[in-house]
Amino acid sequence: AYKNSNTKSTNAFQIQYTKDQALNIITNGKIEDLQSLSQYFWYSSGLYRNFILYLSTMLSYDTLLVPKLKVNPKKGNFTDALGKKYFQALSFVDTVNVPLEFARIMTLMLINGAYYGVFREFSEDTFVIQDLPYAYCRTRFKNAYKNNVLEFDCAYFDRAIRDELERKKALDQFPPEFKKAYNAYTNDSNKRWFQVSDEVGIVFYHIDTKPMLISAIPAIIELDSYRDLEYTSDKQNLHKILAQKIPLNKDTNEPILEMPEIKEIHKGMVGMLKNTPNIDVLTTFNDIDLLALQDVRQVMKDNLEKMERSVYIDAGISKQIFNADGNLSLSASIKNDESLVFDIVKQFDVWINYQLNTRFAEKEYR
Repeated sequence: AYKNSNTKSTNAFQIQYTKDQALNIITNGKIEDLQSLSQYFWYSSGLYRNFILYLSTMLSYDTLLVPKLKVNPKKGNFTDALGKKYFQALSFVDTVNVPLEFARIMTLMLINGAYYGVFREFSEDTFVIQDLPYAYCRTRFKNAYKNNVLEFDCAYFDRAIRDELERKKALDQFPPEFKKAYNAYTNDSNKRWFQVSDEVGIVFYHIDTKPMLISAIPAIIELDSYRDLEYTSDKQNLHKILAQKIPLNKDTNEPILEMPEIKEIHKGMVGMLKNTPNIDVLTTFNDIDLLALQDVRQVMKDNLEKMERSVYIDAGISKQIFNADGNLSLSASIKNDESLVFDIVKQFDVWINYQLNTRFAEKEYR
């Protein structure tokens, strides 16, 4: 979509979410809050990004084009026309560049929960899928061909683009029906939302418009917290204390050295170790025990592994996909993920069939 310097807030993605905030948004938040949360972790969490890219690039999106006849081919003289239309349809599929576009659309759909766009045709061999700002789009219906119907909020041109000249440029970057709808909206504010034509509008989503992997985010936040604790524990484990004990007189239970002498001994030891990192000096009259941190570290390690497992469980993706230590269940997990992606891809299939049949179908074939 058209963008200028005022389209995006300057403080976008500067919020750092806590686990409680994320849970509250997932449970009670508006769709805009869910999308912002998902976008934040797409940019800030390598694990969340890998989950999305794993699903969106799992398929090659190869396309098989099959003509389907409605009549007996031996009883008609349409085979030459069918051959011509068939190769035109092949050219159309190639021009749309299905593998590139659908992988990109799938990625955006997994991040935002839904994909909204318009299909632009500039010539016989120039087709462009143009992204729309998701915050100004919605879908409530399906058409007779089972495609989702796109509705666009004309207030986008006033709210996101304040400058009048910039607004005129923006309107020129959209299909003509958008400009017509905006002019109608300026005359009647009740016409704020307009239904984009079926040939132009594109909407894809899975079950609902919430980001599909967003339930994994609280576990990702908690995992990051445990990693910080483990890092702090590692630093503590590297830290050493050198304790030098001043002997006491057995009869008087008083130090055998005077305090000025003890201070000099302490000062000398500190000076000797001043260039040695992670070592502190303690001069004392008492016995000192340093308790081992190993048991605590083992508990933290166990908790960290539990949190890693919970992240993958919440995402519905096998941990072995990214950290394989065996292959017994890996293939079954990949098959399960493929079935999910294929279910989403059915929408792409319906849409491209609609575009093909609108252009090339005849009474005898589609």
